[in-house]
Amino acid sequence: MADLKFPCPSCQQNIVCDELWCGQEIQCPSCKVELVVPQKQQAASSLVPPPPPAGAAPKLSIGRHQPAAAAPPGGQRFVPGSLSKPPPPKAKKGQALKYVKIGVALAILGGGGYFGYDWWTKRQAKAEADAAAAKEAAAQAERAAAAPAAPKALPVLPATWTLDVDAAKIPEGQANGSIAGTNFVVDSAQITRNGTAQVLDLRQGAGPSGERGFLIYLHLGPGETLTGHTWTVSQEMKGAAVPQVLKRWKATPTAAMQQKFFSTGYAMKLELGQSSDGTIPGRIFLALPDTEQSLVAGIFKVSPPSTTEPVAQPVGVQAPLPGTPSGPDSAFQKRYGVRKR
Repeated sequence: MADLKFPCPSCQQNIVCDELWCGQEIQCPSCKVELVVPQKQQAASSLVPPPPPAGAAPKLSIGRHQPAAAAPPGGQRFVPGSLSKPPPPKAKKGQALKYVKIGVALAILGGGGYFGYDWWTKRQAKAEADAAAAKEAAAQAERAAAAPAAPKALPVLPATWTLDVDAAKIPEGQANGSIAGTNFVVDSAQITRNGTAQVLDLRQGAGPSGERGFLIYLHLGPGETLTGHTWTVSQEMKGAAVPQVLKRWKATPTAAMQQKFFSTGYAMKLELGQSSDGTIPGRIFLALPDTEQSLVAGIFKVSPPSTTEPVAQPVGVQAPLPGTPSGPDSAFQKRYGVRKR
């Protein structure tokens, strides 16, 4: 590497250094002033001696030896070491590469933000759905715990037909028996009004009249109520206070409804308890004196009595109009709405 010689701008001391230091900042070895190493051309021009002043003639003396002009000092050399060697200049990267990197970084950040937000929203939705499901499950469990246990279905226990009311026993099972030689199970029990009578309707089957059943006409005295009332009827009892019983059945499902009326000669025990949960519990033993030995016995529940819903008139029985006589049994028909046997 060639040497570069240039004067210090402060003390005019000549400095010698490598060309590598051109444009770099160094310290003058003599006066310690910080200076910038000039380029090679500038350093060479600074060392050209200035021209002599105009009009000044050289002075010569004859016979006298003219001493030669003293040579300028050789200058002090700048020895690297006090300053570290300047690093090689870094190559400048293109602006396009810089913009590409910025674009890639922005794309990565944007994609991460989009997918991160989507993942976060889905996670929040799942957490909310899980919380709602857990809350609903807890509410259902609480409702199930608070709800009363469903009553067990009563067994169907057969009863023994008898017209001896004292020997009659009510089984602790669902009310059942037989009508006209066909098995009978009480599917529904209702109490409706017909004139002055409260009618207990025990039936099997759907439809307005069902397939078969019993209608029991109950008569209450002044101040009496259905709830908490008991009826015991022996086959010898007669009179207006005795409940009347209407047996209804179909020989076939498509046949017309048949019926038979009983006002005496049967045996019955009927108990209606106190109303609870909108129903009235009941127990019954009813044996009819027909050739088929029709019977119903067991436990049932009925809806409260209705004062607006009339009982459908039995087939072939026409209720008399109030105040219309119809023979010796007109009082009976007027009171119960059915013809006397």
